[in-house]
Amino acid sequence: MSHHVSVMLDLCISTLRSNPRSLAVDVKGVALIMFYATAVKATATLNQVNVLLKKTNDVVLIECLENCASEYASALNEIFTANENVGLDIFAVKGVAADLVVETQDCEDTFTDDHTTENRH
Repeated sequence: MSHHVSVMLDLCISTLRSNPRSLAVDVKGVALIMFYATAVKATATLNQVNVLLKKTNDVVLIECLENCASEYASALNEIFTANENVGLDIFAVKGVAADLVVETQDCEDTFTDDHTTENRH
């Protein structure tokens, strides 16, 4: 098992263990718990991004943070869509989970893209 998979598995297990309801739910309930926990983290991240946006005048940093705000807002919409589809449309739920990974990675990549380095020189 790769290190990344191991870290993700550990995160999932710790998230479920931190919620006492997880002991008495079915697979649908586990999905709802995980989406709720993800929504809480995504909301906190979006709020932090918005705080940082208010504190900077750096044009490149503003561009990166605005991209992150957009990605996390989209991720939150995806989470709410997934919650509505848990138990109804497994393909929609799987698609949302995959999209969440891409959207958060897109935010992170904004800070390492060549254009941010070029704009600073």
